[in-house]
Amino acid sequence: MHADFSGVSSRERAIEFGTKIHAWMERLAWLEDEEPSLPADDPELAKHVRACLENPSFRRLFRRPDRACGLLRETPFGVPAENGNWISGRFDRVHLFRSPDGTIERAEILDYKSDRFDAENPDARRLLAERHRPQMLLYRKAAASLFRIPEDRVSVLLILTRTGDVLKVL
Repeated sequence: MHADFSGVSSRERAIEFGTKIHAWMERLAWLEDEEPSLPADDPELAKHVRACLENPSFRRLFRRPDRACGLLRETPFGVPAENGNWISGRFDRVHLFRSPDGTIERAEILDYKSDRFDAENPDARRLLAERHRPQMLLYRKAAASLFRIPEDRVSVLLILTRTGDVLKVL
């Protein structure tokens, strides 16, 4: 069903959209397993899902790798930080690349961002990546701790859900 946003602030609409696109992405495993269908009841959401599915960079990340790779989706985490605080959150998607003996060699974190940005501005994507960099540094630190791998073996990518663009942050 299509949501009625009359009387709702633009911030609330943005949060609602982010929630809906995250819910759609959460169901997506590997494209080889099932080509996803567009949301029939929400034209705005369908437009952005189509943009993702038509973007070659997006499609490449959602294809099963040639080597052993575990998949985590919408996975909560919590790990202690060096300063005695706690790092907690939820990974949108993590690819865990394994060696032939099954140990985790590296991890790839995909974080979905539904931020609006000026796609025509040559600096917009860089600025978006910089804005989210502090959060992604924490995610990388948490993943390295959880999966017992060095931080330099954890890459972090932003998936811009309005366009399907992929930005490497770390």
